[in-house]
Amino acid sequence: TLKRIALAGGTALTICQAAPLFGMSWGPDGILFGQGGKGTMRVQSAGASPELLVGVKAGELAADPQSLPDDRGTLFTLSSEGRRGLELWDKARIVVRASCGGETKTVIEGASGGRYLTTGHIVYVLEGRLFAVAFDLRQLTVQGRPVPVLEGIARSPNSPVTQFSVSKTGSLVYIPAPASASARPQFNLAMLDETGKIEVLRLPPGAYESPRVSPDGTQLALDVGGHEVVFRLAQQ
Repeated sequence: TLKRIALAGGTALTICQAAPLFGMSWGPDGILFGQGGKGTMRVQSAGASPELLVGVKAGELAADPQSLPDDRGTLFTLSSEGRRGLELWDKARIVVRASCGGETKTVIEGASGGRYLTTGHIVYVLEGRLFAVAFDLRQLTVQGRPVPVLEGIARSPNSPVTQFSVSKTGSLVYIPAPASASARPQFNLAMLDETGKIEVLRLPPGAYESPRVSPDGTQLALDVGGHEVVFRLAQQ
C-alpha cells in the first residue's frame, strides 16, 4: 500500500494499493513508483487508481522512476528476471523514455538507482558506491566520465531501492553500509530441533540468504552471494 503522511505527523493516508514498491519519487504530475514486471506507474498524491506510465517487456523489471524536468521523459532502472542476488541490480541499466514516445534508451550500463539533479547530473549506485555523471537533458545523453561521490550506501534487502536522497539544494542523506560484497554481513547456519536444541552447521560464515530444507530433510538449498547452492545435511 502506498501512503502519505504530513511532515508534522498525524494519520497516514492511503493513496493506492500496490505490489511491493521498487522505488518511488514525487513528480509534477503525481507520484511515480516502480512495479517490477508491470513497469512504472503514476498516481495522484490525493489518491486515485494508478496508471501505467511506461510498460516493460516480458522478463524485465522496472524500478526507481523519476520524471525529468521540462517534460523531457521518465528516468528509471531496468533489470532482467534472469539475474540473481546482487547482480540483479548491479548489472541493471539506467534508461530513459522520452515523453514523445519511442524506444527506451539506455544512458548508463551496469548501475541502478539513477536520479537526475538540478545541477545537470545523474547520480547512481554501483556495488554500494555513489557516482555522478553530467547529463544533457536536451539530448538525453551522458557527458564525460563518471566520478565517485560516496562509498558505502545501503540497499534494501531483496530490493533495488538504495537508501539515499538528494535535495534540490544539494544536501545528500543516506544510510551507510559496507560497499563491497566481502564486507557485508556474514552469517552462520544452524539447525533448531523440536526440543529447542541449536546445532551450528560445519560451514564457514557467509552471505547466506533464504535457507530451505528439502522435504526429506537431507538437503539444504540457499542463496550464497547471489548464487543458488545446495548442501547435503548429515544424517541423524
